[in-house]
Amino acid sequence: MTQYWGAFVSFDNRVRRPDGRYTKIKLDPKTFQKCVHNSFQALATRRNRKIDTNYYFVNAWNEWNEQAVLEPSDKHRFDFLKAVKQLLLNVPASDPFVKSA
Repeated sequence: MTQYWGAFVSFDNRVRRPDGRYTKIKLDPKTFQKCVHNSFQALATRRNRKIDTNYYFVNAWNEWNEQAVLEPSDKHRFDFLKAVKQLLLNVPASDPFVKSA
């Protein structure tokens, strides 16, 4: 079984919803890091299930229309990318070519 995980920095679809019904979510780098960390923790605790492969996606690295911007900016500088780097450095890696017992 394959499992898919994901995260996003922000989402704002006002430009696509002229009717006034829209979704707007904005995270600061610390909140984003905490949410992704919690997601990684949940991923790690589910190892006892029959999951062969886990994929983790970060949505829209630079989708300007929806403001889901993870790349460096004037406001947050490199903080989102630093958060991702720090989290990835602490994720235990496994070798996909080694069969587990």
